[in-house]
Amino acid sequence: MRGVWRWGLRLSAGLVGLLLWLLFRPGKAPEGTAPQAAAPPSAAGAAAATTSPTAASAGAPAPPPEPPKDTARIVFTTVPLTNATVTWGKTRLGVISPSQSLVIVRPRDSGPLDVMVRAPGYLPVQTRAHTFADTRIVVKLTKPDQTQTLVGYRAPIDAGVEGEIEEPEAPVAPSPFP
Repeated sequence: MRGVWRWGLRLSAGLVGLLLWLLFRPGKAPEGTAPQAAAPPSAAGAAAATTSPTAASAGAPAPPPEPPKDTARIVFTTVPLTNATVTWGKTRLGVISPSQSLVIVRPRDSGPLDVMVRAPGYLPVQTRAHTFADTRIVVKLTKPDQTQTLVGYRAPIDAGVEGEIEEPEAPVAPSPFP
């Protein structure tokens, strides 16, 4: 019984979609409506209609649209606010200070930056910064005595007292090879 309802719903949805397409398809106005006047083909006519009379009389063209940016801004900050050094491999990119973030400008889509953020008294943090868009990275710094708060933390394993070496016992089962 459920299959019949499903097919019925699908069929009715398809019919409604076909009907809407027939009524509102591009290039043909629905019956009973008058065709609308076409928009002016040139953008200059539209720009002249929207500009002020003084700008139109002066012949000043509308400002061109802003081109896409060729650079990406990557902004680094730390929590808690402290002095930290940001390095990319062996290259030092800069210093984050408590009062000012570090801003790196790179060519857009030039690939990710794998950076290391080091601050005195905190564990080093490795992170990745992407250059496909402007990015803001907030690095959470952790003190060495608070490592148990990190995701993926594993408690150290107690391997026993160093210096005690026990001899292995004789095998219980005889070796399968003579």
